Order: sequence, then C-alpha cells, then structure tokens
Amino acid sequence: MGSTDSAVCDVTVHIVGNQVDVQRDLTPDTCSAFAGQEAGVYEVSVLRAGSELTRQQVRASSGECGVVTENVVVRLPAR
Repeated sequence: MGSTDSAVCDVTVHIVGNQVDVQRDLTPDTCSAFAGQEAGVYEVSVLRAGSELTRQQVRASSGECGVVTENVVVRLPAR
C-alpha cells in the first residue's frame, strides 16, 4: 500500500505544554486542534482508540504581535 497526504480526522490530538493540557477529538467537521497562546515547547500526541500513534515536540516562538502560529503536519504510520 502506498501513502497518502489526505487529512486524517478520526483521531484524538493531545497537546501539553506551558500550563496547557488540551485534548480534542478530530472529526471531518473539526479537523484541527490548537492550544496555548504562549511561546514555548508543546508536546503533540495523536491517538486512535486510546493507542498513541505518534508524538512530537513543537516549539512556538513569539513574534512582534504575540505568539507565532505553528502548523504541524503529523505523518501517521500505515494501518
């Protein structure tokens, strides 16, 4: 099977860092998650049916008008 770059929206995203602990279930209607408005390091985990699929750290930096938005693309292992 080959890989695909289409969005996967049947997962749970857990974001932890800078006094933030957010968990969001992603659906086709809400296929994004966000957390925190402070610069720092955030750990982003992606889970499906309670099992962790992947985890990565994201550094959000501050800019002239506040925190710079970081877009994260998570590559999931093939099913």
